[in-house]
Amino acid sequence: MKILYGIQGTGNGHIIKSSIIIKELKKRGHEIETIISNRTKDNLLGMNISEPFQCLKSLTFSVNKGAINYISSIKNLTFKDFLNNVKKIDTSKYDLVISDFEPITAWAAKIQKKKAIGISHQNALLYKGVPKKKRDIIAQLVLRWYCPTDIPIGIHWSHFNQPILPPIIDEFPNDSVEEKNLILVYLNFEDPNQIVNVLKNFKDYLFKVYCSDFPTTFSSNIRCCKIDRKKFTNDLLKASGVICNSGFELPSECFSLNKRVLVKPISNQMEQESNALAIEELNIGHTTAKLNTKVIGNWLQSDLRGYVPYKPVSETFAEWIESGDFNDLKSLCDASWS
Repeated sequence: MKILYGIQGTGNGHIIKSSIIIKELKKRGHEIETIISNRTKDNLLGMNISEPFQCLKSLTFSVNKGAINYISSIKNLTFKDFLNNVKKIDTSKYDLVISDFEPITAWAAKIQKKKAIGISHQNALLYKGVPKKKRDIIAQLVLRWYCPTDIPIGIHWSHFNQPILPPIIDEFPNDSVEEKNLILVYLNFEDPNQIVNVLKNFKDYLFKVYCSDFPTTFSSNIRCCKIDRKKFTNDLLKASGVICNSGFELPSECFSLNKRVLVKPISNQMEQESNALAIEELNIGHTTAKLNTKVIGNWLQSDLRGYVPYKPVSETFAEWIESGDFNDLKSLCDASWS
């Protein structure tokens, strides 16, 4: 098959997950062309993206100091670029469109009446029974219309008795030795100076803080690192715990590796707030609305680990794609969780 694959580029997790699926589909002889929105080619941070791919401007949201800023988001919306990119795509050249919460490919397929499959964590939040923090009309509209597809497939840490897949994550080497006092920190949407001011109080630990913007203050127990996928993965394997925002892919990797997790959701971001609620309900990690000395201290003393050994899903998903029976979600989900 010739497949057009759209990837949301605002978060690294979408790219990592989609790359796993694309690799499996290519291994089976399928021809894949990829569109990554809201990312530039010089900002892929060491992530291995299979050619051919192109990076295009699309719709996104602005985050300031750990919170969604709706006013800034509206000001920065580039409808003209988005619509022009949608018009450029000729979906008749493809047998199928797959979108990982990527709106350009999804809307091109919808307008041109081409079959489109959506596979993303966001789709899981469309189902009843899945933990959701609060009813947010804007967030609900975004979930339903930002990236509309014919067959929306959700991904989550539990199926919650719904047709939802487990996380799609890399297979990691198992020869790394965990370092008890090494903590990995990835809070790229937070103020780095605030992070340093809190973490500097825990001198018995070494914090590897991955960030785009370095703080202006430093401490001997904190190492600030430029974001790079390979180096990040090496530190993830050695760390005893991870502090991060409550996105989906990084916590999923932590649960599969049996790491302690503390997540802080981005404020006003329904998906992240819902993820924090799911972590609490499943009792697989710790959550907090604010990062302060008391919260970090209590978490460092806890040994709660939400070990969830997920099986590889990319092969099962690729087989389901090849079967062509896209209405049979039950068999795909049953095989993925078995």
